[in-house]
Amino acid sequence: MKVAHRTSILPPVLGGEGHAVMPSTWAVLDNRSGLGTVMIEPVFRPEVALLSSETKPTLAAGSFLAAAANQHAAHG
Repeated sequence: MKVAHRTSILPPVLGGEGHAVMPSTWAVLDNRSGLGTVMIEPVFRPEVALLSSETKPTLAAGSFLAAAANQHAAHG
């Protein structure tokens, strides 16, 4: 099933229509809703890329790029 927003997946799962792979941060909400949670092992970190325009970024975009670069430097 494909949904427009991840919050839309909980009602069908609660209704017994299947399973969902969700971020582990949702485990507390899932458990409060009556769903069982199983952690996927081994834990993996997906590789992602940051795409941006070659033109001068807006102030907000520049701040985001700087924060992303700082995170990468700290956690590489």
